[in-house]
Amino acid sequence: MVKNNPWKVDSFYFKIKRLEILENGTAIICGTGYVNNNQIASTYQSSNFLIKRNGQWKAYASHVSGYKEVLK
Repeated sequence: MVKNNPWKVDSFYFKIKRLEILENGTAIICGTGYVNNNQIASTYQSSNFLIKRNGQWKAYASHVSGYKEVLK
C-alpha cells in the first residue's frame, strides 16, 4: 500500500531528541516530526526501534503520538 500511495507533502523534517545505539545491535530514536502541507502545519512525537542485521539497520517498530495540526 505504501509503495502505491506515496506520501506527498510540501516539507518534512524530524528533530532527534534521543538517540541510543546499544552494543547488542539495537537502536532507539525518539523525536519530533514537523510536516507542512498546503495551509496546514503539523507536529507529532515518535519513538523508533531499529535492529542491525547483516550489517544493515532495519526498522522494527515505531510509535507516533501527540499529533497536532495548526493552520498557517
